[in-house]
Amino acid sequence: MDLELDLPETQTQEDYIEGTQELEAEVENTLRPWGRFCACMSTLVSIDLFHSSYTFGRAPSCDIVVGSQFTAHLNISKQHFRVIKENEMVYIIDLSKNGTFVNGSKIGRNQKLIIHNNDEIAVGQPNVKVYMFNCNINYDNAPPEVRRKYFISKVLGQGAFGEVRLALDKRTFEQYAIKKITKGRSSTRVIGQASHPQKIKTEVEILKSLSHPFIIKMREVFETDDSVFLILEYMKGGELTGRILSATPFPESEVKFIFYQIMLGVRYLHANGVTHRDLKPENVLLHSDGLYPLAKISDFGLSKIMENISAMETTCGTIAYVAPEVLNHLKRYNKQVDVWSLGVILFYMLSKTLPFTGPDRIAISRKILKGEILWDAKSWRGVSMTSRDLVRQMLTVDPNARISIERILDHKWIAEDVAMQYNVNQLLSTSGQSVSSDEEPVPKRARLI
Repeated sequence: MDLELDLPETQTQEDYIEGTQELEAEVENTLRPWGRFCACMSTLVSIDLFHSSYTFGRAPSCDIVVGSQFTAHLNISKQHFRVIKENEMVYIIDLSKNGTFVNGSKIGRNQKLIIHNNDEIAVGQPNVKVYMFNCNINYDNAPPEVRRKYFISKVLGQGAFGEVRLALDKRTFEQYAIKKITKGRSSTRVIGQASHPQKIKTEVEILKSLSHPFIIKMREVFETDDSVFLILEYMKGGELTGRILSATPFPESEVKFIFYQIMLGVRYLHANGVTHRDLKPENVLLHSDGLYPLAKISDFGLSKIMENISAMETTCGTIAYVAPEVLNHLKRYNKQVDVWSLGVILFYMLSKTLPFTGPDRIAISRKILKGEILWDAKSWRGVSMTSRDLVRQMLTVDPNARISIERILDHKWIAEDVAMQYNVNQLLSTSGQSVSSDEEPVPKRARLI
């Protein structure tokens, strides 16, 4: 049977197709940057260039604002330089007193220069390079089946084994995050790395099997010989780390609101035989950048599907959040490692400081093994005693004496705040989901509050 489109009398099928293609081209051109500043310093981040003009300097009004990390050795002007795109040409204008340099040559104040692909920009001194300009951006490294379905746009995050980019469904224009993971070697010697094919396979399997309002959702997966592309729901609020470090006040009530969601997500994971093993603020994503946002757990590259195994042996995770039993190679460990990591996260959210710090991994590991928590009085001023009590019980070195997920949810800091629990359910109900006291996902022991 032939299908016919229901079109207005004045519009032919060819006109409709042509109009759709023009709309797709317009959206794609809007989403694709014309260039990129590739950071040459660890204190800077690379930036995709979408607008026709960008300013760099100390002034808050600049598009790229440099902070106090530069003032010790550089005299950055309030507006140091401007980059402008006019038609196919890109210019840089030196606005500074101390000079802007391109490939080692000084431009001169209020002078402009055409910049080209791979030109290096320095400020103050010719050897202090801040950015390399790149105008040949390759967005076509995704497989054809991905490019047919999605517009691939700006970088949302970058790691050692891949990157995450924003993408739009070409048909619905819904936003998604595309996570590219470059496959590593399959050798058993590097099986602990997140790029190991087995780790990637585990992450895909876990994301396919889980469905919960506080766990990131995977739409589909694509695979090539050297990479895997995960199409995930887009959380525009970014990582929890950004909320913790933001200048906006982070009241204890909002900390609890977000932490409660994380707890319910972890409880669901454990009930379904999954131990995350790499819980940290970077792996908690927020749905918006406003106050009291929806939070979801992500990044299951180091997770372990328990399958009736009560203990694990491999060392993994990020050192500041790793439980002492993981660092002790003589001991096996279980899902209680996630409780410890959650304790560090809660400590960080409440005080904006970490409980275990040191000059290197060895020093931090020693403090973790001994449970030597750094309680900075100034950072904890105004924080409730009930929250501190919960943190202490979560950061107990002996995993058998450490509070369990079930008991955390029964702790009075959470259990007595009925209003907070109600507000979380109200937030979920707006998206057609809820977590109620009588909800029992599989298996039944995972009752959620």
